Amino acid sequence: MLSPNVLDLKNHIEFAQTAEEIGIEYLFMAEGYDPGGPLVRAASVFDPWLYNPIIAAMLIPATKRIGLVTTMHFSYFAPIVIARLGANLDAMSGGRWGINMVTGPSNAPGLVPEPMRSLSHDARYDYATEAMDVILKLWRGEHVDYHGKYIELKGQLIDPLPVQQPPGIVSAGHSGAGRSFAAKFADYLFTTGGTKEQHDLEHEGLTDLLASYGRSPSDLKYQVRATTYVRDTQAEVDEFVERMESYFDPKVHESMVLQYGGEHQGKLKEMEQKQLDKMNAEARRRSATGMDFNLQGTPQHVADKIIDFYRQGRVQGIALVFQDWHPTELRQFGDKVMPLLKEEGIWVHPRERGYSW
Repeated sequence: MLSPNVLDLKNHIEFAQTAEEIGIEYLFMAEGYDPGGPLVRAASVFDPWLYNPIIAAMLIPATKRIGLVTTMHFSYFAPIVIARLGANLDAMSGGRWGINMVTGPSNAPGLVPEPMRSLSHDARYDYATEAMDVILKLWRGEHVDYHGKYIELKGQLIDPLPVQQPPGIVSAGHSGAGRSFAAKFADYLFTTGGTKEQHDLEHEGLTDLLASYGRSPSDLKYQVRATTYVRDTQAEVDEFVERMESYFDPKVHESMVLQYGGEHQGKLKEMEQKQLDKMNAEARRRSATGMDFNLQGTPQHVADKIIDFYRQGRVQGIALVFQDWHPTELRQFGDKVMPLLKEEGIWVHPRERGYSW
């Protein structure tokens, strides 16, 4: 089964409605700006990519309860634009919108306008902190007279204001500056799917950071991305992994590394073939099994993995990532895994608890 046509709005609506029906809490929409070179574009990897605030607006009248989280980059949008877009999406949805805050260039530094392009990593977070301070004031309907290091702004946001005060805020920053930013603003923080020891090290000191902003540990919930594929037998899962790996093209991957960065970017042209083969072999594996956390297997295997993760207290949510983003894949998870989680008492359908959005 191949993923549906990303340019056909009916496919997005069907996927969203299925997610809402089975009890998914919210839909998370990532964002991209650069195709990553001619090879990547020809292979249709992350290209085409519909602009996610527009998709969210189209999904609002097609859904009733599910949350809609869109990604917005401070590198491309002024605070007033983010405030205005977000306020409209939240108001039109009746309080179901959330924002994933990103400070980087989304793998397209050449498209970032100055002066944002020249800002260092930590300086981008300093800018984003000022931007969020302004946005939150605008969302509250305050008259803003702001004079910061990066932002000067005076005025008030026209109605409608957000229903939520504020809308849900998501972050994935794990550098020192990123953790401080998340501790100040975020409701959800994406974490890795490594060992418990890695998880504890990754989040060491966050309790103190939260306290420094007058927040408690319960104010920031951890979530992990999970590449998901559920079938009745392991043989079917193995066939899927083999199929996904067969789509991998090393030349396309090398083009993406040159464009998007990563640990190999600076030395790619100097690599010997043996090193290239090793890099591509690892990427081939990740193309099928994912990067953070893997939920591929039979329903019981997947449920056991989630239950174990939950009982360790490492996360409060899992973001399911489907390489085949087809409603059938959602139903496999909803019909066969969620009942097992419900039996263990770790999941309740949103309609049975008054919904979160």
